[in-house]
Amino acid sequence: MPMYSSVFGRTVRGADLTAAYWAAKLRRPVRFADACAATMEDAERTLYVELGAPPPLIASLDENTQSAPDAHTSVPTLRRGTSERESLLTSLGEARSRGCDPKWDRVLAAGEPRPGR
Repeated sequence: MPMYSSVFGRTVRGADLTAAYWAAKLRRPVRFADACAATMEDAERTLYVELGAPPPLIASLDENTQSAPDAHTSVPTLRRGTSERESLLTSLGEARSRGCDPKWDRVLAAGEPRPGR
């Protein structure tokens, strides 16, 4: 899975993540919109998953994907006032409704109902 850098606004490799890269991340302007545009150019469909609480980038992701909201969407993983498990299951359900196929057996116990069954 490629990593898109908000330092350069394009993909980076593991070898690019040097001390100089992280120093640049602190000093340079954030190129978040450029990184979003690069992912949308490189992929027919994109699901952005924001890891963290609260999800500060979801609004920016949604704004940057307005040109093709059916192909490029975002989901948060954690929500205020909601348990981690409930947040995760809600996010997986949102991802499923947008065409992803979550590995339900990795998050649901044996015997728990799976969506779509």
